[in-house]
Amino acid sequence: MARETEGREPMTKEAAKGVYLRGSTWWIKYRGPRPDGSWGRIRESAETSDRRVAEKLREDRVRESRNDRDGIKKFMGARRRSVTVDQLLDNLESDYETRRLKSIRQMKVHLEHVRQHFGYMRASGISRRAIEAYVAKRRGEEAADATIDRELELLRRAYSLAADDEHRLVAGVPKVPRLVQGNANAREGFVERAVFDALVEELPAQVLRDVALWAWGTGMRKGEILSLTWDGYDRETKMIRLHASKAKTGRSRAIALEGSPELAAVIERRLAERRPGCPLIFHRAGKPVGDFYTTWARAIDRAKLKAFTIHDLRRTAVRNMVRAGVDRATAKLISGHRTDSMFDRYNIQDERDLAQALEKRAAYEASLPKRAAVGDKMPHGRRNRVVALRPK
Repeated sequence: MARETEGREPMTKEAAKGVYLRGSTWWIKYRGPRPDGSWGRIRESAETSDRRVAEKLREDRVRESRNDRDGIKKFMGARRRSVTVDQLLDNLESDYETRRLKSIRQMKVHLEHVRQHFGYMRASGISRRAIEAYVAKRRGEEAADATIDRELELLRRAYSLAADDEHRLVAGVPKVPRLVQGNANAREGFVERAVFDALVEELPAQVLRDVALWAWGTGMRKGEILSLTWDGYDRETKMIRLHASKAKTGRSRAIALEGSPELAAVIERRLAERRPGCPLIFHRAGKPVGDFYTTWARAIDRAKLKAFTIHDLRRTAVRNMVRAGVDRATAKLISGHRTDSMFDRYNIQDERDLAQALEKRAAYEASLPKRAAVGDKMPHGRRNRVVALRPK
């Protein structure tokens, strides 16, 4: 018999049958979607000694199951309701560590802000409004939209990872807006040779000068340069190989030293500085070079140059290869770009390229004949739009 409770409709027979005691704690049972996706009986502790509370919980679960079946809303269940965003972010970090991704250090930096804002919240409670509030907060802290995009992308990845988990820790992945569209955030600006040479003169250590020269000549990423080891150097063929495990794209590539006396000279200097027990080509007294952002910035200040980063040399190397007539496929092999879209982001035309294009057009127009013959008349009194050019 259904039992009545104050302020609510009488409990159905179905609900009354689905509650039972285990010791002093009420449990509920109902049919619904399981974590593995199958549909069947689910048992769950109501974590209460009050039968009416347990009956109400079962009613809620039955309604949620029906909504899931009818495609109205994904079923949550007790396990999913208790999962916090902090747990999802922990799983994301573990995934990065398991796969040994190169970007784990940068990922942890971006994740700090996400943890501070969302970490304590239940994963099931993150809505679009909560994400918009995060965007407003970060913009108030003067964070760039591109930075906010990277942070929210990590949040989305954490949810995707949890949704793919065998226990399906979340019912779905929240929609994360993208603030920067297309290539709007593509880095801009190039470094001319005279500017680069002025910087190199101000760098205080030879190893940093060699790193800069290597970046200028190959377009390698800083992390890839600093990870080069002597087991990738072939004296006979004069080749330097970057192992796939050290490359950001996961693909190995080779640099031919015979094609560049400047790069060959870098390797000769590094050979003279080679230390027993140190596999690194670029090192400081046998130890990793580490971060040199401050040293780089001070060298730029001493040279009285406009600020630029070592990554700007990568973009410049790509542009210079294109200008020199190197075909795209070969340039991609050298720089390590995997897709054409990423390659296009760096092959940005600067003002001098545009000026040269206009100069060529003006020269072409100046070479055209100055007089043109009037075209033959067409029917209905119209003249031909295409005219025959007559030499002077």
